[in-house]
Amino acid sequence: MLKENESEELEEWMVSEVLEEASVPRIVEELKAKLDEFEKIRQELKERIESAQRLLPELSEKKGHLEKDVRHKRDKIAEITKSIPQLKEKTKSLQKEVTQKQEQIEKLEKEIHQKKEEIAEITDSIPTLERNRNEIQESMELQQEETSRIDEEIELISYAKKYKAKLIKL
Repeated sequence: MLKENESEELEEWMVSEVLEEASVPRIVEELKAKLDEFEKIRQELKERIESAQRLLPELSEKKGHLEKDVRHKRDKIAEITKSIPQLKEKTKSLQKEVTQKQEQIEKLEKEIHQKKEEIAEITDSIPTLERNRNEIQESMELQQEETSRIDEEIELISYAKKYKAKLIKL
């Protein structure tokens, strides 16, 4: 049978355990919310990667068309310059188009480079996000185990209180 001091210490310990148990579900909920947030970020990153990957072939194809067009325009410029000196104005117009196409090519090359960098950054961040998700899941599992353990201890304490009350009455 417990001494009176031991009984009071046990009751104080039980109260502190119950108070700690109240914060465990809140922590578990916060961890679940963080996990959901990481999952949303991962999905957004996946969608951005897929979008960028779909865009790269289009940009490359457009670049190829523009380069082909530039080559064609340059050939035409040479032909006109040789055969008809009166078409100098036309030559200037085509030269302007070539310049614009070159600028567009440079712009597309920059976009392609930027998209590749974005893909690399996103791809590099995925393992970190997955590691964070795994850590949170592990933490949640530990918290749930701790909650189960606390529930068991509360049951034992409740059981002990019932029998203590019955023993005291006897």
